[in-house]
Amino acid sequence: MAEAEDGAKALQLIRRHQPQIAVLDLSMPEMNGLEVVARLQRGKTATRCILLTSHAEPANIARAMRNGARGYVSKDNVVRDLARAIKAVADGEAFISPELAPVPVCIAS
Repeated sequence: MAEAEDGAKALQLIRRHQPQIAVLDLSMPEMNGLEVVARLQRGKTATRCILLTSHAEPANIARAMRNGARGYVSKDNVVRDLARAIKAVADGEAFISPELAPVPVCIAS
């Protein structure tokens, strides 16, 4: 396990240790979580990333997932959701905190 104080250091540690999963803050100094994820994807690393955030904007979520993030967890519910996100991502699934996920639409016939 490693811990970094900014995105540049996180990227360096991920490249060095190549963990299965990295948990990153979306808002980090030096390089934000989205940029770390994008750089990891360009480098074809096998590390799967989960972003922690207080930003619930759908555009941020979509951009994170397009950049290669496998999880997007609300800091408001990190205690409830982080273990679930890690398990889902380790199993090859994506995870978005339920309150951040798009509202499902039901169509009655």
